[in-house]
Order: sequence, then structure tokens, then C-alpha cells
Amino acid sequence: MVGMITKEDADYVNDFFNSVLNKVQDNIRIDNRNFLLVYNPRTCPHRFIELVKNKLVMVINGANYVFVSEDEWATMELGKLKIDTDSSFFDEEYYKPGIKGAYSAQYTWKVEGDSCIKRTTAITDLFHPSSFLDIGCAKGFLLKAMMSGGVNDVQGIDISQWAIDNCEPEVKGKLQQFDLNSEKNLPFPDNRFDVVYSESVMEHVEESAIPHCFKEMYRVTKKWVLMSVPVDMSNVSRPWGDVSHKTFLCPSWWIKVAHEAGLLYDWRYSKFVVYKHDISMRETGLFVFAKDKLDAQYPWEKLGIKINTDVAFFGR
Repeated sequence: MVGMITKEDADYVNDFFNSVLNKVQDNIRIDNRNFLLVYNPRTCPHRFIELVKNKLVMVINGANYVFVSEDEWATMELGKLKIDTDSSFFDEEYYKPGIKGAYSAQYTWKVEGDSCIKRTTAITDLFHPSSFLDIGCAKGFLLKAMMSGGVNDVQGIDISQWAIDNCEPEVKGKLQQFDLNSEKNLPFPDNRFDVVYSESVMEHVEESAIPHCFKEMYRVTKKWVLMSVPVDMSNVSRPWGDVSHKTFLCPSWWIKVAHEAGLLYDWRYSKFVVYKHDISMRETGLFVFAKDKLDAQYPWEKLGIKINTDVAFFGR
């Protein structure tokens, strides 16, 4: 602890900080990208606020972190630090609650399984896939859920060799290590999968590599690409507690790049979600793209749209 306070006060700040660290709570979040500890002045104890409001510094893993209030942080000019996050970065420590990643609980099937099963139900009910690719599959939880839901032709790729080596037993042999930043072609033939899926992955990819990613998703899908990414570019949402995030762009940018690759935005299934996480509000885009053309289930002509030539660019 660095600052003009007594040892007793320093111990109090340390104890309070450690008591809320790595928990889903409303008090403090860690902005690893900018070395800031962002506290909520509406929920933190008064004594704590009085001690840290003069930019008290805490040393974490050898780096100096400065305390700032949530209100200050929301209007600060934040830089985008260049963090070296190659494949070796995504090791066991990344998937644990702590400074390195953004997980607030252990990354296990017990914790993640229910949400994966719910996603499987939504995907199978809407898109009826018989083959499925998960880009950024980690330990294969969603693929395990898809298999339990009757979709046995599943494959996954992920940058983390540790996650693949420690995958669920049901998906062993179905996962491959792959770095999307390499701009290499995906290790699958053309039109291989009914659905290509990517959740909370593209924000980890360098902006310059994303057009190639979309071209490859277009190539290997037969019909659908489903993708979720953060789309709120404000400070409140931008760092997201994960230093490996690289790309933060608005919805129209993602839709434009997808369209340039031949993927059309289907507004019927796409949506934007605003939700509370830790002490911030986040906005996520859940994008559904169709390959080459939109189907005729909706009377597009009534809206003056030629479905073979125009982009369906609507939001809801």
C-alpha cells in the first residue's frame, strides 16, 4: 500500500479489498488494462472511501494500481495498453477467479453447465443443426451440452492448449488448438457445419485479423453464424476486467465486416442485451448471420428489401 495513511488504515483497506476480491459483488472492480481499482462510492463503506479517494495506490503482482471512483472512471480518458496475450497467456490461471482473467467463479461444468444447456436448447430449437462448430470452445462445455441435446457432430477450436488438455471427457478428440490472430485458415473443409458459433471470443482478436475470421466462418458454415461480442464502447463496459480483450467496436462495424465476407445480418434472431455485472452496466450484441442470402420466412419485400442484394440491417 502506498500513501500517507497509518498502518492500521492500510490494513483496513487491504482487508476490505481482499474480502470482496474475486466475488460477484457491487463494491470494487479491477481494470487490469489501465491499472485502476474502481470502487463504487454508493456501496463501499464510508471509511474505505475516505481513505482511498485521494488516489491511494495498491501494489498487485508488482504493478501499481490506483483507486478511483466509478464516477471518475466513467469519464476518464483511458488508454488502450498493449498487453502481450499469445496462446501461453491462456493457462490454468486464466480460468481461475483472479487478476489474470475475468471469471468470478471456478470455470467448471458444475458452474457453467446449466447455462450451456439453456443455450443448447435455444440453438437447437431455432436452427436445428446436425453439425456444430464452437469457435473459442475452451474446455468444451457447450459442445458437451450440444451432444447431450442430440447434436453429435461437434467440433471446437480454442487458443488455450491448457483448456483443450483439460476438456470434458465427452469431447476429447473433438477440440483443436487454434489462434484466430494467426490469420490462418480454419482446419475444416468448405460448408462443413450447419452452425458456426462464437461467444465472447472476437473481442480477444486483433481488429486487423477479424475480417479474415469472418471470411473463414463464411467458408466453413453451410448457413448460420452466431456470434456474441461486447458492443458498448464506454469506459464502464470497455475493460471488462480481462486484459486479453483487444477489439471494442459498435454493432454497425461488426455487421459491415460480416457483410463484406458474405454474411447477412438477420434481425429476427439478433438482439442487444444490457445487463449489470459487478458495478457496471454492459451491452452485448448477439448477432445472427445467414450465409449469402436471407430465407423467405419473413416478407422482406413489404419493407422494400431485395433479399438477394440488400443487407438486412435492422436492430431491435
